[in-house]
Amino acid sequence: MGFRYGELLLRDVLYYAEQNAFGFLFVEVFPKQERLITFLNDFGFYDLRMNTRRGELRLGKKLTFSEGDIRRYSRIGSRHRDRTIRRQTNSVSLQ
Repeated sequence: MGFRYGELLLRDVLYYAEQNAFGFLFVEVFPKQERLITFLNDFGFYDLRMNTRRGELRLGKKLTFSEGDIRRYSRIGSRHRDRTIRRQTNSVSLQ
């Protein structure tokens, strides 16, 4: 196990990208770096299928959402919100 420096660095990169209104991030990594690729996949990076001339994979992460994405995700959120509201109305509060 490591010291989680990669997670700290990635957190700062994502924070910087958010603060500066980046819409997309990409990173180039050699296929032999399997642990790094898995790490980046865990944080939402995916293979762009556009390798470099040197054979590196390009992994990308979308940071902005289209109106279609928002509608699709808001439906998921509304179902969760409805269940939460039902649970709250069925509970008894002793205040």
